[in-house]
Amino acid sequence: MDLVAAVDVDRQRLDAFRAPPGDQVAPMVRGDLRVTVLVQNGGLPEAGDAVFTFPPEVLADPERYAAAAALPPGTGPETAAPARRRRDLAVEGYLALREALVAGDTAPYREFQRPAARLVRDRVPARVPARRELWRIGALADAERTGAQRDALAAGDPGHLAEATAHEAAPARLGGFGRCGRRDEYVLPGTTLPHP
Repeated sequence: MDLVAAVDVDRQRLDAFRAPPGDQVAPMVRGDLRVTVLVQNGGLPEAGDAVFTFPPEVLADPERYAAAAALPPGTGPETAAPARRRRDLAVEGYLALREALVAGDTAPYREFQRPAARLVRDRVPARVPARRELWRIGALADAERTGAQRDALAAGDPGHLAEATAHEAAPARLGGFGRCGRRDEYVLPGTTLPHP
């Protein structure tokens, strides 16, 4: 959480909000604000690299954390109720962190980071190669392609512009449950990778 990101969103439209890896994003939405999120890093947060802001006693116990974070498959009421419970528990933890940050106390947030890092560390080893590959062919490839395009433009070579394509996509999945609520998933050729 960049220490300024603990804010309430109380408006009808948010033009843009950037939250790089490491930030905790939990806008407290009032009214009918609709948020569109473009996930950085090839969906790795949704694949398990992010940690919910559950209260400290839940974060301290990997089994309790896993139970609180898990959802049954599906999009119906049998998944919606556990998703709401998970959301509420994460908001409870987030609000305590936010309250401390607003008061100028960064210690609770710094303390949140330690068990969060342990949780990710303990979950990742078996999937490190797959996640590294997801990053390599997704976010890293995009960054390298952008660098090459900038170099070409600096040399006066517009050749890459002839390769530009536009893609239209309908949701591949409607109303699924992500880390931050309901989500529609889109598959865009050359940019979207399946979740591991």
